[in-house]
Amino acid sequence: MRYQSNVTFYRSDGQILSLNQHPWAVLTVKGIDFPEYEVFTEKKGLGDGSFILGKRKESRQVELTAIVKQISEDEYRNQRFKAINFFDGSYTFNVEFQRLGKTRLLKSAELMSANFPSSWYQENPQLQLCFISPFSNLFFENAQTVNLGSTTKMWHNVRFYSPNHKLVFSSRKQTNDAIIKYEGTVPTYLNIAIQASGYVKGFKVTVCENSAKINTSLNAGDALRIDKYRVYKNDELIDYNDFSMSELLSIALKPGENYIQFSTDVGDSYTADIQFSTEYGGI
Repeated sequence: MRYQSNVTFYRSDGQILSLNQHPWAVLTVKGIDFPEYEVFTEKKGLGDGSFILGKRKESRQVELTAIVKQISEDEYRNQRFKAINFFDGSYTFNVEFQRLGKTRLLKSAELMSANFPSSWYQENPQLQLCFISPFSNLFFENAQTVNLGSTTKMWHNVRFYSPNHKLVFSSRKQTNDAIIKYEGTVPTYLNIAIQASGYVKGFKVTVCENSAKINTSLNAGDALRIDKYRVYKNDELIDYNDFSMSELLSIALKPGENYIQFSTDVGDSYTADIQFSTEYGGI
């Protein structure tokens, strides 16, 4: 089976350009395999070698080249004009790579450099592009959402019902745990949105063996949002003394199955939405 390789650019103003549709052809792509690492070292005072203090993944830089296939000179001019106007450094780009049967996304990329020589079209001048993303990993399309707790509307007949029974308009299904099968190759952090329908105090979120506790209370209509290492109550940051930063950073999804559980000190009148992006070290 022959896999198709495609590169599509999504500009931040909604414009889209594919460099794989006729008459374009992508020649080379560099930087979508492995991330680059920065290793921090300190020389030993005595003896050989160094101390390894830590490392981190660098922001991802991707370079690619493409050509316009042999076409008429007028069509070449049109395509060149289209490319020069599309790749404008005033915008950011999401770049989608389809390769070897996989789809990966470079998010929020800035255009570092672009070059398209103004030579004669029959010399096949190459469009050369270089992008840098603030993220070290590649992503899979859009974020995924898992809902814990939901309200179901119930059908009813307003003319025939027993006076000894209540008329049911809706029912609430409460769940406090879930198993998420995460298909990424590197851990990903969670965005959690909690909506209270009654009084609730003291939230604890557990992912596998790691837990994070948030010491706050909610009344009906209040919302709590966890965004990696920030926590908001009704869109306002809560005090850092009410939670542990290291605990929040520990509740990340790892490749494979992840057991997630919610618990509270008081009350269970809430629903929770868990959102996450699938991340990969490369393609």
